Amino acid sequence: MTSLNHSLHVAVPTAFDHAERLDTKRTIAHILQLQKQGIKSVLVCGSTGE
Repeated sequence: MTSLNHSLHVAVPTAFDHAERLDTKRTIAHILQLQKQGIKSVLVCGSTGE
């Protein structure tokens, strides 16, 4: 697989619970998983339609 020569910036969807409140634990867990995969920059509450 060819490596990219540029950093990736990922738009992260915001997790909400059953009462439509912000679920920070799930949002942070998702970001940490992306970090493990090599993502170094995320865009939170950006272009994902929240």
